[in-house]
Amino acid sequence: MGGLFLCNGKLAKIPFLVEGTHTNIYSLEELCYYIKHNIYLIDEEILSEELCDWIEEALDKVKLAIKIRDFIGKPDGLKKLLRAINQETGYYPVEEVQRLVDILVATEGQTKEARLKCKGDSYMANRQNKRAIQIYSEILRNAPVDWSREQQAAIWNNIGAAYAGLFLFPRAAEAFRKSYDLEPAEETCMNYLCAQRFTAPVDTYARVIEDEDIDPQIVVRFEKLLAEINESEKESSMRKRISAAEKDRREGRITKSCREFDEIVNEWKKEYRDTEA
Repeated sequence: MGGLFLCNGKLAKIPFLVEGTHTNIYSLEELCYYIKHNIYLIDEEILSEELCDWIEEALDKVKLAIKIRDFIGKPDGLKKLLRAINQETGYYPVEEVQRLVDILVATEGQTKEARLKCKGDSYMANRQNKRAIQIYSEILRNAPVDWSREQQAAIWNNIGAAYAGLFLFPRAAEAFRKSYDLEPAEETCMNYLCAQRFTAPVDTYARVIEDEDIDPQIVVRFEKLLAEINESEKESSMRKRISAAEKDRREGRITKSCREFDEIVNEWKKEYRDTEA
């Protein structure tokens, strides 16, 4: 878990692992922070005997552990957990705790599909794309028969975005197409065109688009937008680094050029691995 935390209490030698997001937590302050920033991911599973054992044994908070054990299985247990650990640490102002409690209350009132979508959206925000796809797919598998085409289209569009984040553009294109077929929104169509662009060579892409039932005006607007993005990318910091490395190679500074390209590629690899986590 990235970031800097002010921890006045004890730091555990052995962390508490939140399995859903593969997050290690070493203090009550970090637990407060985690709950806030994953408020739509949090469910009753975190309120467990394992958490109480960790608080008691790793943090030496026996009284707090006993108190929290009493919350397990209670309808308002999660809200009580949030209040209890914040009362112990004073990490957030009372107003902020109440705001988080209000979110938990609102989530409880949502349908199962809406709550799952919140989870999927939170996974996406945390770049946990594979988990997001699993959640969105679960929604589609178990969606009620009266679910609207618009609701289904929104989920398919999110699946497409998640696959695109994993650089799996053929699957992204397929998901965007399903979304567009259900609800022909221009934004979804542009997402589909973009995924196709990354999937196929230019000549193949052109033939595919000709065979598709897509408004030609949308294609024109997409190509114009893509040209504008490509132009702006020329001024990006990454583009400047690549251009500088290419210049070093042309001018004979091979060692420096190779080192610069290695750094860039390693950054891309790390970014990809982060999305795979």
